[in-house]
Amino acid sequence: MPTKQMELSPFSQDTGVLRCPACDIENLHQIQVEAFERNEDAETGTHVLITGDNVHINQEIDGNPSPRRQGLLVRFRCEMCSASIRLKMYQHKGSTIMGMEYENTK
Repeated sequence: MPTKQMELSPFSQDTGVLRCPACDIENLHQIQVEAFERNEDAETGTHVLITGDNVHINQEIDGNPSPRRQGLLVRFRCEMCSASIRLKMYQHKGSTIMGMEYENTK
């Protein structure tokens, strides 16, 4: 199933709560966090993956949302539609960029 991307705007206007980009409800469950650290344009760096109580650290930065620097990914599952969602944040040319990607799993 193709991944759909959207620039970040799925916050409730009144509460600031993150909403599902697929079905527009607020019931998202955080299931995984990934952090990527590297020097500018470096081919290697540090990757930290946290799932539940498990922490895994390695040098694999292939999943980094930033093409050049640090990045952060938070994975969610929607309670209503079961969409698989990734909130991404990364730096590019002095700007911090946030966005979301999701796949419908039904």
